Amino acid sequence: MCISIASEFIENDTGRDYEKQDCEQKAFRRLAAKIKKLFPRLPICILADGLYPNNTVFNICDKNGWKFIVTLKDGNLKSFQTEVGLLRATAGSRSVCRAEKCTRSNLEYAYLNEIEYSGRNFSWIECTEQIVDIKGTEISFKRFVYISNVNQCLQNVVESADSGRLRWKIENEGFNTQKNLGYALEHKYSRVSFTALQNYYLILQIAHMINQLVERSKQVVELLKEHTKQTIVNLWKKLNAYLIIPQFTEPLKPG
Repeated sequence: MCISIASEFIENDTGRDYEKQDCEQKAFRRLAAKIKKLFPRLPICILADGLYPNNTVFNICDKNGWKFIVTLKDGNLKSFQTEVGLLRATAGSRSVCRAEKCTRSNLEYAYLNEIEYSGRNFSWIECTEQIVDIKGTEISFKRFVYISNVNQCLQNVVESADSGRLRWKIENEGFNTQKNLGYALEHKYSRVSFTALQNYYLILQIAHMINQLVERSKQVVELLKEHTKQTIVNLWKKLNAYLIIPQFTEPLKPG
């Protein structure tokens, strides 16, 4: 499941002067403080995109005792990437391969440990995916790189890289579902009150959470298995019709 909780809104207070607009990195500081307060003892691993590999995020995770796997784009943390290039050329990175027959892809995972950056040691992880088309003729490549404070070895590098790629789950099963699959998140529900918009989104999150729990309940799973063409959308339409259309317990008498 991909449940959205403890959201932090990006906002600018028009009632005061500010030098810079609010942004995702500022919101991350507030969000991290909120999460630590709500879940002080919960083991947490931060998955973040290429906006977040910086000392602010690293310091917060270090202070809170959190693990992280953060996307590292080409050009980010240049001194770190230079060190990676030197180590790969001299000592060489260790790697492991696996094949995905169901998706016609081969994946190679490489890693390096104890790379110093700003007084700390980090791990570098790379996943290179070779994809063969359905005809078996054309080959394409995808490359995913991460920086992490999780020490890597042959036993955990696949799990670490695959966990980093779970960003797609947050985007597709989280935000994309809320935007495009029936929740209409992108619609402007209030043009004059930011508070009203926030309230709407929090209610939307609750609805999304309840739906995910219901869709994975035993009864719904069994209903989906009854017919190969049965879909969750169709089930929701039937439930909606059941709630709207009056249910008659006795035959109607001609009047």
